[in-house]
Amino acid sequence: MGNSGPATASSARYLALGDSYTIGEGVPAAGTWPFQLAAALRARGLALADPEVIATTGWTTDELAAAIDAAAPRGPYALASLLIGSTTSTAGARSPNTASSSSSCCNARWGLPPKTRGGYWCCPFPIGG
Repeated sequence: MGNSGPATASSARYLALGDSYTIGEGVPAAGTWPFQLAAALRARGLALADPEVIATTGWTTDELAAAIDAAAPRGPYALASLLIGSTTSTAGARSPNTASSSSSCCNARWGLPPKTRGGYWCCPFPIGG
C-alpha cells in the first residue's frame, strides 16, 4: 500500500508507517486509521494530503525500517504516524525493546518533523502476556 492523495501546494504532507495496525487487514484504504485521521483533520480545517503509506501486515520494526529505506520517502512531512508493535514483541525480534526500536523508525533522515518540535509521537502498544 503506498498511495498519496490530491496534494496541493498548500497541503501538508502525512507519512503513515507501520503494520496491520496502520493498514487494517482487509479494510479499504478509506477505512484505515491514517485515512480516517486525515479526513478528521480536514474536517477541522487542516489542508492535508492523503497519507503516504508504508505498511504491511506482519512487519517487525526492523522490516519496516528496511522498507522505509527502500521506499526512500522524500520529506518534509508535517505529520507522521507509526502504528506497529505486536509482531516485534511476539516474534522475539532482534531488538529487545519495542518502544526504542519503534521510535528508531521516527528518524529525521526520512524527512519527519524533529522530535524536539513535537511534530510526531510514538506510542507503543502494550502486549498482554
